[in-house]
Amino acid sequence: MVLDKVRKKFDLSVVKNIELEDMAIDFTGPDHWLSTLSSDHMIARLTSIPGFSWPIQQVQLRVIIRDNNVDIGKLESPFAPASVKGGIVTSSLTQSTMSIFPTAHSNFCEFIKALATKPSHTFAIKGSADIVFDLGRIFGVHTLKGVDFISDLTLRGLNNIPDISCTSIQDVHYRNPLSQDSSAQQNESEEDRSMSNAGYDLLVEAQFDIVNPSQLSLTLGKIRLAVSTAEGGHPLGIVTMENFTLLQGMNDARQGTIVFDTSLDSTLHFLKEISVRDQTVALNGFHGTSANEALTEGLMALSTTCVIPRFHSPHKPEPSHVERQ
Repeated sequence: MVLDKVRKKFDLSVVKNIELEDMAIDFTGPDHWLSTLSSDHMIARLTSIPGFSWPIQQVQLRVIIRDNNVDIGKLESPFAPASVKGGIVTSSLTQSTMSIFPTAHSNFCEFIKALATKPSHTFAIKGSADIVFDLGRIFGVHTLKGVDFISDLTLRGLNNIPDISCTSIQDVHYRNPLSQDSSAQQNESEEDRSMSNAGYDLLVEAQFDIVNPSQLSLTLGKIRLAVSTAEGGHPLGIVTMENFTLLQGMNDARQGTIVFDTSLDSTLHFLKEISVRDQTVALNGFHGTSANEALTEGLMALSTTCVIPRFHSPHKPEPSHVERQ
């Protein structure tokens, strides 16, 4: 009887909207279309009903993610503690598996593209909640199951990561791609082979400071971006960051390796210029930015710039003296 009265109050569409102050997604699992999602701070705003308070203790959600009028995936969270103050429920999402529907893979790629390139992105979440109530000493603790909700959700996006800087150059050395063993060459992608076109690769070990303006924390694994001149877009090479995790806010001292293809005239000119003064380069996503199929198409649209501090290239060695890697 008591739960029926509570349910009737929820049937009045009392969940006005849901907000996430943060969202962490781990894309490094074995299945590209399954990822782990969590949020430390989830807020649900409820309609105020005179004479009634919301004695909520725990919340569990079953969520459908809908973007551009297409259902793209689902997740189910475990029960998490919740508190209520003034009609605002505060809870969290803990280690929930997000599954992308097979029919919506291309839609999810567009979703990733929007989060990567836009200042913000709005999508919808809908589903149902199981809610644990503490109804006091007389009625005790009860669980109300299957409370429907729907809400728009707006998250700040990466906005193409506009604030990235190369803070230090740690090592500069040459590598002859033709001296690599056959197994290494077999593991190279077509893009890698085209970048090392019978010339010498100049490897620059560097550290980067990256400001993440979004509400997202992303565990992405190995990430690569094409490096080109800021003016004209002439190709220079590829920068690689291994085991890359992008947290909210400042990410300092992130390690990266820039491989400059010295078979290109544009690279040779760039190396002359950077021996005199700092140079701005463009960093762009391409088909090899991520090996994760769920991320590839979306991250291809990523485009930003970075200033690389001045450095001197060593003399190009004879092939027999070039480091093998």
